[in-house]
Amino acid sequence: MKSVSFLRSALAALAVCSAAVFSMPSEARADTNLILCNKTGAKIFIALVHQDVQTGRWILSAWQNREPGACQSYGMVKSGLFYYYAEKEGRTSFWPSRDSVEKTYCVPQTRVRREMANSGCAPGERSLGFRGRVMDPGTYTFSFS
Repeated sequence: MKSVSFLRSALAALAVCSAAVFSMPSEARADTNLILCNKTGAKIFIALVHQDVQTGRWILSAWQNREPGACQSYGMVKSGLFYYYAEKEGRTSFWPSRDSVEKTYCVPQTRVRREMANSGCAPGERSLGFRGRVMDPGTYTFSFS
């Protein structure tokens, strides 16, 4: 009887552990809360290219703004690589610098969030130089200074 009772307890414990492991969504471990900070003395405008948490598709998001000294969450993005471009109000300073551009993307003048297209720039869009960064899961803070 003791061996049957022990076996039942062991199976119950295994079932609880299995349920806990298999019920945790794997996507949750691959998400990052991206926080964007403006460490400059001027308002900045930010464009990002990142992978969507739900679909994994590449998304262009422009133009979020940050007031001087402000840090604010952009939201949840898929961990890993993202690309950024930012400019000070009046277009007097830019991130990244020209010598550290890795990719070029077409960005409209107005606020947008859309899937990336593999076509040329549409009328009214600017071709801008972006730089990549790699985020680990959890919280990632990126500062413009």
